[in-house]
Amino acid sequence: MRIAGRKLMVIVVNDDNQPQISKEVASKLVKNPDIIAVVGHNASDASLAAAPIYEKGGLVMISPTSLANNLSGAGNYIFRLVASNGKIREKLANYIVNTAKVQKIAFCYDSQAPDNVSFKDELMANVAKKGGQIVPIVCDLSVPNFKADQALNQAISGGANGLFVVAHVDRLDPVFEVIRSNRQRLPLFSSPTLYNIRTLEDGGKNAQGLTLAAPWHPSLNQTFANLMQEQWCGPVSWRTATSFDATRVIIAGLRENPQRQGRQSLLRSANFHQTGATGKISLDPNTGDRIGQPVLIQVRSTPSGEQFVPLP
Repeated sequence: MRIAGRKLMVIVVNDDNQPQISKEVASKLVKNPDIIAVVGHNASDASLAAAPIYEKGGLVMISPTSLANNLSGAGNYIFRLVASNGKIREKLANYIVNTAKVQKIAFCYDSQAPDNVSFKDELMANVAKKGGQIVPIVCDLSVPNFKADQALNQAISGGANGLFVVAHVDRLDPVFEVIRSNRQRLPLFSSPTLYNIRTLEDGGKNAQGLTLAAPWHPSLNQTFANLMQEQWCGPVSWRTATSFDATRVIIAGLRENPQRQGRQSLLRSANFHQTGATGKISLDPNTGDRIGQPVLIQVRSTPSGEQFVPLP
């Protein structure tokens, strides 16, 4: 691709979703004048660690996937291509209480994952506000020798008729222990983190009925999904689409203003918008978050196995 007669080149850097590595990466990128913007980081803790470095260095960072609350309004150069966690939690809480009719819900999460903690805390508040009750159990997936059966027994004996489960994207094994131990006894709910191929493969039939709210589903843009399927020979997730759109936003900013500071000002403008794989792209001038609505998605059995299916 050429912009103003120059080729756009992409440098791929792996931070292993590790905060310390992401800080090292960010420090190198801000010093390189040829780097015009960054698509990343992926995990919330990696993005939170790197964000202050990009902010100080005046380099635009657009995370396509990070969900932690603290990233919202983290700086003038910090953006993300997912709707605010508040909208995702609100949609899920409404479904839990008013559609699934869950009166009492328990929570399992990774206390060492910032996005898990913020999502869990505020979903609890949203559920309580809508009339649901929280069943207190000990279910921290980060502890050594985590016992899923014990957590499930606590939830059921405490009267729970629903269970929220979530894990760090790089530490998913314990959450699948919970899903398997549940054996479909309690309806399951989660964050966008579990919109992941491993949920279908490792969760299997025990994941059927798991409902989550996510930024996007391939059925919302089947043309894009089919094109990516042909090109990469694999299914398209919401992470693929938001990463694609983050790149489109950077390109749009580059066409309008090639300077780092000018590009940041453009993206902060209330008049900025683009059309991407996930639809209209607008960014909140105050927080840098994507303006938009999430979709509800459920794991269902199909002739080809378990699949993520959008709910009406």
